[in-house]
Amino acid sequence: MSHELKKEVVTYTLGRSAFGRGLNPEDLSHIAEVCSLRSVNKNEYLFRQGEPAEGFYLIQSGSIKVHRILQDGREQVINIFGPLESFAEIVLSGVANYPVSAAAVENGQVIFISRSKLGDLLKRVPDLSLRLIASMSMHLKYLVERLEQQKYQQADRRLSAWILQQLNPGSPDRFRLSMKKKVLAAQLDVTSETLSRTLNLFKKNGWLEEQGNDWVILNRFALEKCQEGGEG
Repeated sequence: MSHELKKEVVTYTLGRSAFGRGLNPEDLSHIAEVCSLRSVNKNEYLFRQGEPAEGFYLIQSGSIKVHRILQDGREQVINIFGPLESFAEIVLSGVANYPVSAAAVENGQVIFISRSKLGDLLKRVPDLSLRLIASMSMHLKYLVERLEQQKYQQADRRLSAWILQQLNPGSPDRFRLSMKKKVLAAQLDVTSETLSRTLNLFKKNGWLEEQGNDWVILNRFALEKCQEGGEG
């Protein structure tokens, strides 16, 4: 792909994203000059927790899992970002190292925005700073709203994944809950209220039912779709 075509792809993607939606065509063209387009393969890391923070990313295609490793070695998924979404903007606050890791969930392309090159650009075009701040403020509002909307979806995915892990070949459609629900909520990193609402939703949808301490699976396919992020 030629340099001009890459710049055209980057400019177009920036303009459609929440990050760059508030910028004019000239601003987008300037920012595209400090970006690079990169292909990523499934499970490939863009950066790891603790590595030097050199810039942030915008997804052109595919999806990226942002996660961190807890002290006990477990992986905690922060979010999975898709096309036209950006992540790791915290580098603009001046942090020296990435506080999380980011890896590709599937093959795709990402746009890397260099922190140092963006800083040099803003020195050359100081008026762009104010417009970029305004655009990023709109982007932050979008992220807050999106996280609020996804709060229960994320709980859905965590719970459905946990349920599927409890099933075994000898008894694929039911299992006994061996812990208190408040303990399960803590294990899933959700509140007891969120767990209760999510479980009630699953029952209302006809995916499972409770028989005493036993959970009976009525629609495994729906749970599998929910785990993958789709609708049951």
